[in-house]
Amino acid sequence: MKKIITTVGTSLFTNYNNKNNETLNKHIKDESYSEYSEWEEEIQDIKEKLFPFAKKDNACAELTSIMKLKEKYENVEIYLIATDTIESVLVCEILEKVLLEKGIDVKFDDNNIIRELQVQDYLKFKEGLSFLIRILYKISEYYYENIVLNITGGYKVIIPYLTIFGQVNNIPLYYIFENSDELISIPQAPINVNWSLFQKYKNIIDSLSEISQIDNWEAYKRKNAIKEDFPDIVEFTKIDEEQYVSLNAIGEIFYEKFKNYIIIEVLKGANFSKENAGNRLEIERTIKELYQRLQEYIQQNGISKTDDLISNIKKLSDQDDLKHGGNLDKDSFIFKSTNIGQIRLVYSPRLKSGELILRIIFYERGAFNHATYINDLKNKMRLLTDMEFISYPIKK
Repeated sequence: MKKIITTVGTSLFTNYNNKNNETLNKHIKDESYSEYSEWEEEIQDIKEKLFPFAKKDNACAELTSIMKLKEKYENVEIYLIATDTIESVLVCEILEKVLLEKGIDVKFDDNNIIRELQVQDYLKFKEGLSFLIRILYKISEYYYENIVLNITGGYKVIIPYLTIFGQVNNIPLYYIFENSDELISIPQAPINVNWSLFQKYKNIIDSLSEISQIDNWEAYKRKNAIKEDFPDIVEFTKIDEEQYVSLNAIGEIFYEKFKNYIIIEVLKGANFSKENAGNRLEIERTIKELYQRLQEYIQQNGISKTDDLISNIKKLSDQDDLKHGGNLDKDSFIFKSTNIGQIRLVYSPRLKSGELILRIIFYERGAFNHATYINDLKNKMRLLTDMEFISYPIKK
């Protein structure tokens, strides 16, 4: 089943007003959702007019796009996302009723109303963006293969953030033009993120995930050894003449992904990058297996430094899966997977600020002669002179 996350705007009102030559939403226009109960009588009158109109073909772009996506994916679950306005919430409630009548599974409740997501107050809008990103991650449950983003409706100003969220997490994005019924797919763009910087500045970024009063950012950077390579993911806000610093919306998108991924380092140009999707998935599972085994080993032995970790692994038997076939060099080992694919990883572990960092240098997969492949790997290691690594995220 595909979860179709659909942002909802006010095109239903626009289309109704144009068709009937009236302004149905004139009294509630731009009113905050917190005022909803104050307008219940007016809202009921609006619903009585708007619901029959919403059942017509092409009543609004959101509904048209949802029906097109239903045709494309068949088995779908629709998640409606409202801004912090009465208009958006009201449209969501009407669309929910229309979709349920069509037998389509739809989800909409208070959790899907994004508090502070409005365009009258910029400070509130920034907070609303954070809430939006969090609900997107919550709905996805960090399993992006079953997520589709429908960005047809809602504020146009949030489209760049939704697009980046989709691109970073490899989520299909769709939209539809207001005056057409053609569903348009936004192609995936190659986004290269230096995840090692998130690893490097993890503690700093974690502290900035909540707004912090920092009067002198330059002094703060010097105190915390923040260099020029620090990602451009923070924003500055003046409140009562005091300066506050926090992650911006883009920073939240990347950091939330980072927290739910293992960041490994892969030898640039190694065969890992050339594998097909199925083989790469199998290798990623093996890397996770190694990561978990090392984490357990580190905790069981109370290890906190890289030198101690390397020294302890060297003392293991050559038959141990973490040191299969002996030492390759001073800090690299072979991990023998217990899975069916019989994958062997040449790895080098490090500990930084209590975090395990894995370098994957080579790997072998399949059945092979033990002595031969051990010698081959040792020869490959000897030929390596200048090793350059690239960071790569693997879902935990």
